Amino acid sequence: MNDDPIGGLLDSPLDDPRPGRRRRVWSAVGAALAVAALVAVAVVVWGGGGNPVEDTTTAVTLPQAVAGFPEARLYAPMVATDAGVFMFGGLAPVQHRNGVRFDDVWRYDSATGEWWDVQVVGGPPPRAGAAVAYDAGSGVVVLFGGAVGSCSYPLCPEVVADTWVYHPTTNTWEERSPATSPPARHGHKLAYDAASDRVVLFGGDTGEQWLDDTWAYDSDTDTWVEVPTADAPWRTAQQAMAYDPVADRVVLWGGAEREESEVWTLDLETATWSSMATDPAPVGGWDACLAWDAASERLLLIGGEGPNVVQISEGITAREVGPRDEVWALDLGSGTWTLLGRLPRPMTAHGCAADAASAQVVIWDLDSVILLDPATGQSAVAEGPAGT
Repeated sequence: MNDDPIGGLLDSPLDDPRPGRRRRVWSAVGAALAVAALVAVAVVVWGGGGNPVEDTTTAVTLPQAVAGFPEARLYAPMVATDAGVFMFGGLAPVQHRNGVRFDDVWRYDSATGEWWDVQVVGGPPPRAGAAVAYDAGSGVVVLFGGAVGSCSYPLCPEVVADTWVYHPTTNTWEERSPATSPPARHGHKLAYDAASDRVVLFGGDTGEQWLDDTWAYDSDTDTWVEVPTADAPWRTAQQAMAYDPVADRVVLWGGAEREESEVWTLDLETATWSSMATDPAPVGGWDACLAWDAASERLLLIGGEGPNVVQISEGITAREVGPRDEVWALDLGSGTWTLLGRLPRPMTAHGCAADAASAQVVIWDLDSVILLDPATGQSAVAEGPAGT
């Protein structure tokens, strides 16, 4: 019996890529530049607080990080790595839907509360709605797709299907050239399945329609395969997705314009999606964050947007769509949601990453850093460079 069905798929012909869909398509216009200056003494690598550390075993100088603070942005994916918490690209909130796209990389040091512009050379062109995941087995961040150009986001037909790998310890980008790739999209999600050593992709928006396809990426062989599944979640974009390392499954919640609060799990080894009944549950929504709480072995659902019940007057309520300030904890063993806490403010289209170094969830919301204690659900706007 094959112990790695996904590995078997890598040696099998793949079905034709699925056609694109409903909202965001772009064409990449930038090219990656590779720069390495030979010197006689040192290589600059990540050290404590973002300061460079000398290593006399090599003679390559890498670009240095510069302390600063990111410009305000939405739809900028975040990821926690062994070298710190990183944030990539995003969409400027000025003029919102037609805002400028970013191509920068920022590192957050939870020990000092400082942000570092890593000054990376080359890399992906500016984009919003890309997805990232940290491939811990290979020590790299995988980035796929997103929306480029100046089209109105998220109703954007300018999307791309490029695969990039970022090396946190050397601060370098590498554009990959897989023989087969998922169709171009934005608003999708990636999660790293540690047991299978694959990055999993689901859903997204092509600018014409939403998607319900599942793909797996092996960064060591630069290979994407479409995972044939008998059942799959709804076609959607802007969902929340994370990996449950205890039960070895990818967990998905929500999606664009959905009011159902369904939880889906993917067993990559058997290529099986399953829906999970949960009660009680938060109201369905989109543009939320899912983060794994390692200490309590549960998932945290943070913020998002969707229908809310508002008080009009005494005894009269109405439903309206807007951002949320809720933090929910999901016990996957019992299928139980618990309202854990409230955020300092409602938020949507934010980024989050569970930082093992500080045992906190680092959240980027518009123009501020918010730190969340996963044990208590308490959160606050961080002081320091944020100026708050």
